This record gives sequence, C-alpha cells and structure tokens, in this order.
Amino acid sequence: MLAAMRRAALLLLPALLACEPSSTGAPASSAPPVATPPAPSAATSPTPSAATEDSAMASPEDAVAANTRFGLALYQRVAQDGGNATISPASLSLALSMTAAGARGETATQMRTTLGYPAKLPLGTDIDGAWASILNRWKAVAEPTELAVANRLFGEKSYTFEADFLRLTDTRYGAPVERLDFIGAPEAQRATINAWVEERTKTRIDNLLPPRSITDETRLVLVNALYFKAVWQDLFMDAGTKDEPFYVGGKTAVPLPTMRGGAYRNHFAGEGMALVELPYRGGEFSMVLLVPDDRAGLRDLEQKLSPELLDRALSGATPQLVDLSLPRFLVDPPEPIDVASHLKAMGMTLAFDRVRADFSGMSKPPSPDDRLYIGNVFHKTFVAVDEKGTEAAAATAVVMPRGGAKPAEPKRVVCDHPFLFLIRDRKSGALLFIGRVDDPRGK
Repeated sequence: MLAAMRRAALLLLPALLACEPSSTGAPASSAPPVATPPAPSAATSPTPSAATEDSAMASPEDAVAANTRFGLALYQRVAQDGGNATISPASLSLALSMTAAGARGETATQMRTTLGYPAKLPLGTDIDGAWASILNRWKAVAEPTELAVANRLFGEKSYTFEADFLRLTDTRYGAPVERLDFIGAPEAQRATINAWVEERTKTRIDNLLPPRSITDETRLVLVNALYFKAVWQDLFMDAGTKDEPFYVGGKTAVPLPTMRGGAYRNHFAGEGMALVELPYRGGEFSMVLLVPDDRAGLRDLEQKLSPELLDRALSGATPQLVDLSLPRFLVDPPEPIDVASHLKAMGMTLAFDRVRADFSGMSKPPSPDDRLYIGNVFHKTFVAVDEKGTEAAAATAVVMPRGGAKPAEPKRVVCDHPFLFLIRDRKSGALLFIGRVDDPRGK
C-alpha cells in the first residue's frame, strides 16, 4: 500500500542572483527518454502553453501585468515574518510558468490564476510566447548593465518526459534538460544542482537545495537563475558617505554608513510615502525606493501596496532635484525561502497534491504511481547596494535619468527607517526584485 502511494516529486528552484556575470555551466547531457508526440485528434485538448492555430496570443504586457500582481501578492505574504525580505517576481514567474506549461485541467487553471492571470484565461493562451519575447529583449541588454537569465531542467535519467514539453521549455525559455541519477544517488545530484546555481551566480547563492530536499522519488527539478548588475546613472560620491542614524525596525537608532547625493530623479510624494526612482546607467532599468512617511509605517505601506497604487505613484512621479540619503545595504538571507506554503494559500493547491495534481503535459507514465506533482519551491536571493550601483542575486537594479531643468530647491528624502525597494525594467515594467530593508546590515 505504501509503495502504491509513492509518486514522483517535482521541485522548482528559482535562484535570484546578481554579482559578476557568470560563465556558462557545463552543457546539458543527452536528454532523458522522451515520449513521441501523439498525433493530433479532435479529442486531444490543446497544450495550455503551446500556441495553436486557435489559441490566443498573450502579449508581453499581459505577462508583465500578471508578474506584478503575483509578485506584490506573494511579497506581502513573505514579508509578514518581519526583518529583511526580498523576492524576485521575474525569477519565480519564469520557473512557475515553465511548470505550468506541463499542467493540465484545473491544476493549470489554479497555477495561472495564482501567477496573476485572469481566472477565465483560455487554457490555449500562449503565455510562454510572451515570456519568450521578454527573454529575447533581456538578452539584448547592453553594457554596462548585465542581465543574464539561465533556465535548466534536471530530469531523472530513466524517466520519460513528453517531447512537446521538453521542446517548449527549450525553445521558449532556453531551458535544456540534463539527465541525472536521482534514483541511485540523490544526494550527489543535489550537490550537482547546487554547484550549477553557484557557478551561475558567482557563488553568491549557495546551498539553494537544502539537505534531504532531493530523494530517490525526485524525477524533475526546474531551476531559474537571474543575475543583475548595474551602475547608477548618478553615482554617489565616496566622500559624501558618513555614519548617520538608521532606525532598525523603525525603533532603534544605529549609526550606519549612509550615502548622500543630489540629482534630478523621478519623485512622488503622497499615499503616506515618498517615491524616488534611481535609474541605472543606460536608462533601461531602475531602482525605485518607497519610503514611508512614518518611521514605523512600513507595515501599513506593505499592506496597502497594490499594482494600482504602484502605477499611480510611478505615473505621478516627476523629474525633480532630489537630495537623497540612502544607507548602503545588504540583503543576504542564509537560508532559501520555502515558497510552497505561500503558493498554496494563494490558491495553488492542486499542483502540490500528490494524488490529484495533473502534470500530464510533462509526462504520461503507465503507472499512476509515477505521475508528477510539485514537492517544494525554494527561492534564495542576494542584493547589495553601494555608491557605485547594485549587485544582486535576486535583483536590485537602478537607473537614474538625469533631468536638465533649472536648479530648484531640492526635495529632501531621508531613508533613515525601514523602506521598500523595487528593481524594474523601465521599458516593459517587469519587476525583477521587490524587497524591504529593515536592517541595512543584512541581519
């Protein structure tokens, strides 16, 4: 009876990293066994993610809007524990979208709704094509900004996957499949995947997969690593940095190295906060700071933060001379976030149900005991900000366009208490990172 309940687990591992660009990992080994695609028939339901003649084409704007809804909703849950917190909505959306490409029926509907898409989105809608367009543009990002997105499937060498699914994830997400021996040597394969992540993130992200997260039941691991590094358009001068008080947790004043500089930046005041946009050199990406008016007002701001509020603030921001004080900060959690419980609470329950999950788009094993479900989702980030710019494993990007107006009385913005930051693609609006700085020392 116990053996009959065993089923193959699927792990999603988005890794968010930003430091120096990493070299490409070892090429994927030969693909695992794949099923021959069945001949199309009237009775065959359309692949949810593969475009068909009758399927709707999602636009990159649709994917970006969904990514924002999903990212803000998930962040509000992750941030409830207090302290420093950050996630990469882009990385999570990519990993989960790859997975949703193999989901069917109500499992697919729940995943897409949780990912921010309309509940009535037709299953044939080509979401993967929208992400492919975004990824292609990110590949073309010019120096000095570095943005690299790496996707990889790690599959059990003896397990049979659907050819259509492997073709889609490879062509749309650039995610080849690498064969590993999960059944015979699960711990060694955990080390292999962790090493791949470390290499892609210049060791900023280590031990993404904790001990015992890979077992002989594992059949597939989907991994995304997002790397971002950028230089401020308007640098902070080292000479302007000095110790200033920062109220950790909104309460205790601690002297910390604080950067100060004036420049024309997009600025908005209202809704109980100040917004300042810091563009990175090149102007394609920026870091957006959301600073509560009240020293202890971060929780209230987080609770009311929504796509609509963010859009109002960004749309209402105007170029003004801003005198900004910003502490150097580091967000480097020692352990990955277990995202599974949050995703379940957001409505994505079937994907984690070992009996009812439907990932028949990934595989159709003869035995029901071998069908896939999601066992866990691990997420880890690294973000560092200083006078020169941003390094992030899980994202922090800042672009600062300079205004050319007549000198005016500067707007004074002092980040001396907990605040929010976003790293965003200014052209598409996609959120690469969102996080809170409760203690700039990274504690």
